[in-house]
Amino acid sequence: MNYDGAEGLEFGGGNTKVDPSVAAELPEGCRVVSTERHGVSFWANTGRVDVELADGTLQSFFIKVISKELGKNMTHGEFESMKAIYALMPDFVPKPIGWGTYQTIPETHFFLCEYREMIDEMLDPHKFTACLAALHQNSKSPNGKFGFHITTYTGNLPQLNEWKKARRFNLQRA
Repeated sequence: MNYDGAEGLEFGGGNTKVDPSVAAELPEGCRVVSTERHGVSFWANTGRVDVELADGTLQSFFIKVISKELGKNMTHGEFESMKAIYALMPDFVPKPIGWGTYQTIPETHFFLCEYREMIDEMLDPHKFTACLAALHQNSKSPNGKFGFHITTYTGNLPQLNEWKKARRFNLQRA
């Protein structure tokens, strides 16, 4: 696991304290009412942060926390890729809110997005692949090449996504 812990900022157990860097990404004037561990990850500590907005409504956020330089790269890559996907297909992924480094623990990094309840059923493969196709067909390259401006990760493994002239897949690298 790439998470060294964050004493006093762990999710659950009645804790409502979040790092000031996380609080800065939450809606202005909100109050954290609970944090809970959420999901399972081999690479990170994951949780849900529930807040009460200034108007009294409740809103939830998903947070992923990872340590060290690898964690910083992973959270930054996830934020940038989620932001790009959300800009094209906002119903396909949760809205990314922010990423950053804990103010209180400088070797600890986070990714924050809106919380969406997950379902246990498999998505219809035809609908899912149609969405993936639409995502790639509707995206625009800033330089006419295929790739991405930052390294992204599958788990803790970096994906080779440097800019290439064509959309060719090199199976030796897969």
